[in-house]
Amino acid sequence: MSGVLKKIAAFVAAIWHGAVEFLKRHWKKIAGMGVYQILSWAFDNPLWWFAELIFKGWGVAVMATIAILLNIGLLLFYRRKKVSWLLWNDGMEFLKEKEENFNQILQILSSWKALAVFFLTVILCNPDKALGLKVLMGILIGLKCLAWLLRNLETKLSGREIASKLDIFIYPMFSKEALPVYSLVIFLPEKILGLEVILLSLVCFRLLTLVLMKLKTIHVGDTIIFFFLSVYQDPFITTSYLRYGHIDGLRRRDIFIFLASLFVSVGYWIIRNGIIAEFLLRPILKI
Repeated sequence: MSGVLKKIAAFVAAIWHGAVEFLKRHWKKIAGMGVYQILSWAFDNPLWWFAELIFKGWGVAVMATIAILLNIGLLLFYRRKKVSWLLWNDGMEFLKEKEENFNQILQILSSWKALAVFFLTVILCNPDKALGLKVLMGILIGLKCLAWLLRNLETKLSGREIASKLDIFIYPMFSKEALPVYSLVIFLPEKILGLEVILLSLVCFRLLTLVLMKLKTIHVGDTIIFFFLSVYQDPFITTSYLRYGHIDGLRRRDIFIFLASLFVSVGYWIIRNGIIAEFLLRPILKI
């Protein structure tokens, strides 16, 4: 065997040995993370769809409640085991990897008026196949909040101030003018997401504003990252990012951030899975 081949063989052997040693030392953590990701995906997708298709609003309520209890249970377990919060690096790496996609999403969503006109046109021209008036309202609320955040990236506000800003967009949904919309939901449930999904989303949104009111100061730029990670990752990574490298025990602020992220995440999955189950799976399966 030539000298070059010997070096290559030694290099491959060293990598193999290192990989084996790493697996021996951390196989429990690796297996645990893999099982957690698989179970999390199964819960968020097929199990949730099945529950909504079979049990409709009650199924959504049960799945949302289970999701909240499971995440809070994991948080309490981590606190009891004194798990160090080392997901800070994971969160930063994730943001760097997704930075381009994140910027594209912000550019698209910043033109919320154009999107509103588009969805309204679709609903008026073809109401039977449209997403539904409530989905449009939810999209407009989210885009208006995001537009406000984009205009105030460098400012710092208290959680109470941010909560009051969010309430501006949610209170009209409890007004008398909204009653005809809810009447439409009741009489035409097969064409829209259903009253239960809307009420659950409103509850999650209201809980979010209540939790935010307990926070003292939040950087508005971090608020965008907060919503982004809450939707695309989970409350644990969101909390890790907003701890700014703090690796000691959980502070009161961290718990409030975790709960707020949890409510955002659950609200997102309610709407997202509602659209998939009602407008894609139910017509195909004819359930």
